[in-house]
Amino acid sequence: MSIIEILPKRLGDACLFALLVCATNASAGLSQVEWFDRQCGGVLVKTDVGYAFARQVSPGMLTVGDTLDGDFERDARTQEVKNTTSRTSVTLWVETFSSDKQAVLARMPVNCKPEDATAK
Repeated sequence: MSIIEILPKRLGDACLFALLVCATNASAGLSQVEWFDRQCGGVLVKTDVGYAFARQVSPGMLTVGDTLDGDFERDARTQEVKNTTSRTSVTLWVETFSSDKQAVLARMPVNCKPEDATAK
């Protein structure tokens, strides 16, 4: 086989690999709203590696099940995230993050916890 016959196949394989890498990276960082309370502005977010408790700083619509694109894995900072479900942006104050859901629930204020967490 000559280089002219091999090159298109090699380029095609390289393009397919690049597309797979991009698709994999596009889903990285996506998290899901597991719980949200409008009164206190609190949101419990489930990431690939743990849970975060944040408070909504800017107006914007959040509902349980929304997919958020942002970094929740560092405490005590403001984070602008994209709500990929509603295609809007919202600013959150990430108060705490942990790989252990119970540790996050324990650090949430009593007046801003999921009902099933206050019973424990």
